[in-house]
Amino acid sequence: MKYLSFIILSSLMFFSCGEKKDTSKPIEFKNQKEKLSYILGAINAKTLSNSGEASFSQLDKELLIKGFNENLNGNSTEIEYYTVDGKRVPPYGLGSLIVFNGLDEGILNRAGRTIKAAASLEQAAEMYAKEPMPQMVLKSNGTNLTPERITKLLESWKISRSTRSTAFLNADVELQALGFDPAKLQLNEARQYLALEIARASGIPASFVSAETTSMTYSNMTAERKALIDFSLRPILTAIEQRLSAADFCPNGIETRFDIDDFLRGSALERAQVYEILNRIGAMSVEQIQEEEDLIR
Repeated sequence: MKYLSFIILSSLMFFSCGEKKDTSKPIEFKNQKEKLSYILGAINAKTLSNSGEASFSQLDKELLIKGFNENLNGNSTEIEYYTVDGKRVPPYGLGSLIVFNGLDEGILNRAGRTIKAAASLEQAAEMYAKEPMPQMVLKSNGTNLTPERITKLLESWKISRSTRSTAFLNADVELQALGFDPAKLQLNEARQYLALEIARASGIPASFVSAETTSMTYSNMTAERKALIDFSLRPILTAIEQRLSAADFCPNGIETRFDIDDFLRGSALERAQVYEILNRIGAMSVEQIQEEEDLIR
């Protein structure tokens, strides 16, 4: 067999001028397949090593090669079984789970930090609702007041603030402003922003989660709902329909479909126009139209 000799310099080889000699050994390939395979591997290695990323030097090269080999040979991570309450469930039949496989990496991987931030912000809002921080404090610089006098002082201060915008304090009482209200802390703005980000990560129009204000009217409501189905929910609905239509769940010939007619129901004028056309071409009778509109009791 004729041997092909092809010299490839390693991506990590150092070149310089002077008296240093190239000590790399030529690599012999038996055929074109071996040569192209080595070239492809060398190109990928060179791309990684010359990427300029500071974290590349911290990588475990053996594990890097192992992960490359496993995924190259199709040995990627797979789910072997499921557990419910710590008990392993059968893969099929009675007691098994109906699993809906995800369409992407999942919202927790895609927007996990955003969801955590929203949860923390919700806890902060709950804290302010349960234990609101006082906006101001009346401090006594004189003798210690009894609880009865403190209560009377606070009540008097509250009544005065509801009737006057100017206050008077003697030398024994000092006013100190403390804390911030949720508006100054921008809790409302932050919650609105996070709601918008979660809507984006979920693929749901922001108006449906009240993340932004839009001029929603009855005339464009149908179009908005149709856009929600077509651009956001259709892949999920299709995945559920296909799984629930499988032979291990439904008898042969039975299919599962979502009924979204009521959700996409148009205005009375639009429905009347459609019914008029269907009746004219003989596709629907007057009785069928009345039944569709719940006009027959």
